[in-house]
Amino acid sequence: MLARKFRERGHTVDKFDIDDAFPEAGDLLERIKPGLFKLKSLQHIREVGNRYDVIQAEQGTLPFSKSTLHFDGILVSSSVGLAHFYEQYSVEYRSETWKWDAKSILRQTFGWIIGQINNPLWAVDRSFEAADLISLSSEDEYEYVADELGHSSKVFLRQNGLAEQRHNNLREEAAPATQRLSNKEVAFIGYWNHRKGAHDWPGIVQAVCEQMPEACFRLLGTGRSEEVVLSDLPPEYRSRVTVIPRYEYEQLPKLLTGSTVGVLPSYVEGWGLGVHEMLASRIPVVTYDIPGPRDMLRHLPRPMMVPVGQEEKLASKVSEILQLRPDAYEELAQASQNVAGRFRWDEIAEQYLARVEELRG
Repeated sequence: MLARKFRERGHTVDKFDIDDAFPEAGDLLERIKPGLFKLKSLQHIREVGNRYDVIQAEQGTLPFSKSTLHFDGILVSSSVGLAHFYEQYSVEYRSETWKWDAKSILRQTFGWIIGQINNPLWAVDRSFEAADLISLSSEDEYEYVADELGHSSKVFLRQNGLAEQRHNNLREEAAPATQRLSNKEVAFIGYWNHRKGAHDWPGIVQAVCEQMPEACFRLLGTGRSEEVVLSDLPPEYRSRVTVIPRYEYEQLPKLLTGSTVGVLPSYVEGWGLGVHEMLASRIPVVTYDIPGPRDMLRHLPRPMMVPVGQEEKLASKVSEILQLRPDAYEELAQASQNVAGRFRWDEIAEQYLARVEELRG
């Protein structure tokens, strides 16, 4: 989206990604491609970097000084989910799930080694040190990198956004508030894994259904089959759950048409695009209190976040929304749409370009 906006303004934007660097990879190489991509990127920039005024790379991809890169333009290190926050989550997750049998220890140790090869924190820190600008996707990331990592002169808050047409499509497909409220449908957008709250969903489904017997659920973009997802949920409530593992980008507005309330029980996010899309579709959203969603939901007129991991409180908040009076629900739906409208790619692109031009000047 950002590249599209730049091109609309007459700028040339090219990309070099991991598939360009490794068009064919065997199983072993597949596991360590992100780590080797750093060296491929170094080689690529040395060859073609002089064609560009600005190079933007994801955090940790370029842990090299500009002199090492042979590049004298503007170097941007960008986060779509701060590695330090994800590492904090990973440490907590490993401590909860670590198993002490020999086979599990070997597998978990191998996974940790691969993680250190692919994107160690030292590489992220070095990429921040080398950059002229550090582009961050939430206020929490901005404060952490400015205050804790000491890069206050470099940080730039580049929250995520939606294109104008996407805003319009999501809003136009939204069913009337009264219809949505009568549907009692709970929506989720996200991959079905621990980080996104898969292990919390059994408790959420059970608690919501006990409080609201007519509630139903729509789980979108799980990336896992209906059979796998339903097997994680209480058997007595599986008939109330619709699972759509994959969908096309253009299909989402219609898929969200009748949903009443959105949920994201995620433990860590960069931004929370699914939250943003549901808000734009006039769907109030309940989440854990984490960076990214916090930037959006704090603007709503009622509390929509609960402490991380407290699934019963999250379920109670969902049930509370499902039982709102029609006028109160309409007010919250409109407020959700208004919050989504605060974050638009046109404005984000203009602010970003202005900061880069300032550095170039």
